[in-house]
Amino acid sequence: WTSSIPNLITSDSIFNPANAPNKNNVNYFFRYTFVLNGCAAFDSVGVLVKPLPVVDVSVPNVGNCITAPEFNLIGSPTPVGSSVFAGSGVTGNRFNPSTAGPGWHLVTYTYTSPATQCTNDDTVNIFVQEQPDIQISSNSTDACEGIPFTLNSTVVNAGGIQWTSNGDGSFSSNSSPNTTYTPGPNDNANKGFSISGVTTQNGYCPAETENLNITIY
Repeated sequence: WTSSIPNLITSDSIFNPANAPNKNNVNYFFRYTFVLNGCAAFDSVGVLVKPLPVVDVSVPNVGNCITAPEFNLIGSPTPVGSSVFAGSGVTGNRFNPSTAGPGWHLVTYTYTSPATQCTNDDTVNIFVQEQPDIQISSNSTDACEGIPFTLNSTVVNAGGIQWTSNGDGSFSSNSSPNTTYTPGPNDNANKGFSISGVTTQNGYCPAETENLNITIY
């Protein structure tokens, strides 16, 4: 085998279009010569190398909460014919975080050019975060006037907690998972108060809140 441009064919007679120096609708010619008993015969063939389409896929947000609404996947060039999006949570050209589930998901956009019938693809990774959750508790929903009140919390899928109160008391720490609250004068006068625990460092998700109502005796 010989070619119109040197070194286009490997030693095992393979031509890889990706190795062609120009891929923009250029013809490359190849000649095969066969010699038998000193006599030579040959034949030639031309190969048209067409360009691969330049493909891109993008999303509005790489990181999403599992409770976020589904959204459009953006493919370029604009999807036509047999062009498709594929991956967990993908239906048509839309991605649903809840359907995909928590974790990283690889989405592929495959595009076929109507002009050349050449196919190329691009990928994007989408992260889905589980919704934060918080549970706050105490050994009792009753408190004694002037005595610090113990609070405990369990936080998942978030980095921390912020304690707040509708009263005028004080926390030993308003950001520790376990803390104490000392009722203030207004709390004592009102015979109660409400405590709220709010998740912090929530990533791609909204904060979660839980409330606890306390009665003072």
